[in-house]
Amino acid sequence: MDFQTSKETGQQGEQLIISWLTHRGWTIIDTSDHEFFQENDIDIVARKREDVFTIDVKTDTHPANNLFIEIISNDEKATPGCIYTSRADYWFYYYLDSDVTYVFRPRDIKTQLEVRDYPAIPTKTTGYSGTLYHSVGALVPIDEAPIIQVIPNVSEIITELQG
Repeated sequence: MDFQTSKETGQQGEQLIISWLTHRGWTIIDTSDHEFFQENDIDIVARKREDVFTIDVKTDTHPANNLFIEIISNDEKATPGCIYTSRADYWFYYYLDSDVTYVFRPRDIKTQLEVRDYPAIPTKTTGYSGTLYHSVGALVPIDEAPIIQVIPNVSEIITELQG
């Protein structure tokens, strides 16, 4: 997938999650374009009363069978994947085609990656001049992932709430 399409797909997932949280009474700060939060893989700060937590939204266009957990961000620079750099309290992993979101703590997935061996697959990010770099991700089956909440039909819920 090219960089621009990937960014637009990610923004679509972020906006759905922001709407979902807002309709549940959370005050949202969209931090996805703020440099400090980008460096820490945080897209959203959510607050309700005294509760405050940070979220990284992942949006995937593949079938909802596995979580693609990035373990190497850029193979040429040998940069660690977002599972090692994210400081978000929660990840909301949204599958565009099936309209379902899985919520988990990145620290729980990271712990699982330390004790389990999952297949790692490369993906490429392209630009106008061709391949820019490759990332590598572990494929964690959803039924083995430490999911704490499943949110089905996210876009349908938002449409109903807005209609």
